[in-house]
Amino acid sequence: MKKIIMILFVITAALSFSDSSSFDKKVQVTGTATQTLTPDNASLYFYISTINDNFEKSGSENAEILDRFKSLLKKSNIAIDKFETVTYSTDNVTYYDSVLVNEGQKEYVTTLDMEIAIDNLKDLKSIIDALSKEGIDSFTHTKDRNYIFSLTGNDKDMTKSYQITLDKYKNIEKSLIALGIDKNKIRIANYYTDEESLEKYDNVKKEKYTAVHSIKVTVKDLTKLGKLITIAQALGIQSSGYITYDFDNKQQLEDKLYENAYLEAQKKARLILEKTELSLQKPATITDNSRGTIQPFTDYFYTNYYNFFRYDNIDNDEYATNNPLKKSDTEIIQTADSYNLFISPRQLPVTKTVNIEFQMNLK
Repeated sequence: MKKIIMILFVITAALSFSDSSSFDKKVQVTGTATQTLTPDNASLYFYISTINDNFEKSGSENAEILDRFKSLLKKSNIAIDKFETVTYSTDNVTYYDSVLVNEGQKEYVTTLDMEIAIDNLKDLKSIIDALSKEGIDSFTHTKDRNYIFSLTGNDKDMTKSYQITLDKYKNIEKSLIALGIDKNKIRIANYYTDEESLEKYDNVKKEKYTAVHSIKVTVKDLTKLGKLITIAQALGIQSSGYITYDFDNKQQLEDKLYENAYLEAQKKARLILEKTELSLQKPATITDNSRGTIQPFTDYFYTNYYNFFRYDNIDNDEYATNNPLKKSDTEIIQTADSYNLFISPRQLPVTKTVNIEFQMNLK
């Protein structure tokens, strides 16, 4: 009888332990953590473009502008975290320029109207042939059968100009007389001399040589972004128009947000079980419902500050006059200060969301 009782006790104990260990209840909660981040640094791309009569001059001026840029930033108390060369390229530019030639030069042109009276039209063909040999291809005839054409001669000396024209007249007169034309039928109807300028504009092919230095500038003091940009522009340095903002220690920031999201979920689960017979145990599953990671972001900025250097006017005297290298440091810094460009980076809201399934036990 005692053996039967002991066997029953062992079976009951085993069943009780089995029921307790097979308790499989879970609670699902969501935890969210949000933080608005302010960028720690900003990167800008600039292009130093120079053009000159040869590669050496263009490259030398390009390097001089870069050195001047660094010097002016230092004088303006703008701390640069990084100065990096992205690309450096050289090229030659072919263009056509309108150039004044024969400046100040002039000549005299004498025009002589020669008249021939023709009585016999049979002689007309022979006369026309003779005139053609002298380069006379057109003439005017009057009602009384007089034929008039013009001879011209030009020279820088007025007397020589007249003499050249007169010699042409005598040659034609001699040819016509040889054809049997009466000398009395040949005469000078009129003559005059004009002064004409020899100046003219010719399109002349020219070549210039360019150097383009692309640089990336990174700063941590974001309050100085506006002044950095205006100093660059006052030096004739072009900008891309974009600023890329970034964050230090991105992984640590994300880890902290995940930790806060987990703690938020855990807090919710404990509140749910606070007045029950259940106790919270370790998580069974954790699902990340966050979207993306903390990444740099880019903003566009616009300025209408006049850029002295322009490829569409590479032979412009205005560039030589306004060459930024000719300006004093004080003048450039004052120009940047007067422009008063202020750039405020936007903040980036970041959210991390986790779904957690906690195990529960009976208390």
